Amino acid sequence: MTSFPSALDYMRAVQNPKTVFRDPTLQNAVFRVHPTYQVPRPLRGSHAVVFRATVSGQERALRFFLHDVGRPDHYRALERWITAADLRGNIAPPSWTDNAILVKNRRWPMVNTEWIEGQTLDSYITGLARDHDARALANLAVEWRSLIHTLQCATFAHGDLQHGNVLVNQRQAIRLVDLDWAWIGEFANQPAPRTAGHKNYQLREHEWGRWMDTFPGLVVYTGLLGLATHPQSWRDEWTQDKVLFTESDFAPPFTTPIWRRLESIGNPQLDHALQAMKACCTPGWRARCSLDDLLKQPQIIIPNRRWWEEFEHRTQPTPVNNDEPPKIDPDEPVIPNPYWYKNLDQKNAQPRAKPKWPHAIFLGVIWGVVIGEIVAGSGGGSEAIVVGLLVGLLTIVVVIAVTSRK
Repeated sequence: MTSFPSALDYMRAVQNPKTVFRDPTLQNAVFRVHPTYQVPRPLRGSHAVVFRATVSGQERALRFFLHDVGRPDHYRALERWITAADLRGNIAPPSWTDNAILVKNRRWPMVNTEWIEGQTLDSYITGLARDHDARALANLAVEWRSLIHTLQCATFAHGDLQHGNVLVNQRQAIRLVDLDWAWIGEFANQPAPRTAGHKNYQLREHEWGRWMDTFPGLVVYTGLLGLATHPQSWRDEWTQDKVLFTESDFAPPFTTPIWRRLESIGNPQLDHALQAMKACCTPGWRARCSLDDLLKQPQIIIPNRRWWEEFEHRTQPTPVNNDEPPKIDPDEPVIPNPYWYKNLDQKNAQPRAKPKWPHAIFLGVIWGVVIGEIVAGSGGGSEAIVVGLLVGLLTIVVVIAVTSRK
């Protein structure tokens, strides 16, 4: 199994663009650095790390993989499809480059895209909800539904619609990033990727295909409608990694706090979207139409309003991955821990080194003799032997402790 470089490996490499890149334009790239530590600032995802760089006068996002999920044909097909379908206003076309960067004595691929300015969806919503800007939240819900409609009409599915992959600029224009699991018509007969989708936006059983954005699109749309009618819900119900709903909210009997709050609002449009979500959570449901077609149904019928009592449908919480390092906020001016870079890639961390006994004993003997000679020269005869032994033993213990923690 190929061991990919870590985020720290890539960060070290891009500090010397003339050495690590083959492309002359990338050799002259200027990377955005942290204001305090003056090193290229990596934006870490679950499968890749991204650096912002100015290349030939243009702001670019250079994406390097941490695991073997990159597929050249996949990205090249997406680039053609996005361009032909005129989706550039919604998605930045990815450009794949083989053997782009030299790291750890080997060359690795890269995906080069336009750098997209904007806030992640959750960060953008936070500002609107804090200001109780219901009108802007309602407009955002309309823009979101329009975006999903545009993508689905173009026979395109993103595959991992979630707050971190959705960027919103000051004009409320929405653009998507991270196309590892994207689907286009050209992929109709291809096998699905190994994994896809954020747990708080996807049903456990979902298919990779044209309509896979229907349910996560509905989750975000319903959340935005709820916030537009009651912005206070964001402060009361929001926690990280979601837009109101979590994985546990997709299970019956739909009496979690967020369901009770949203159903108590009494807004017909919101109630209709909530009914659609309940219908989609029925065991065996599969997305077979667009989000627009789902919501255009005049009355969404749930087969049996107490179907969960007739089916065994227990949803176990997904275990938390404590190995996943926190994402780095690109707008955060100061990183509290000056050694933050040591924790960038815990998953790819090397095993703890074995203590170097011969090295420790050698240093212990040397320091013991040196200190003993110094004490003896000062008139301490028997004391020199004792002090030399103690210093030697202490040196051995310290060297072993240090080398074991590297």
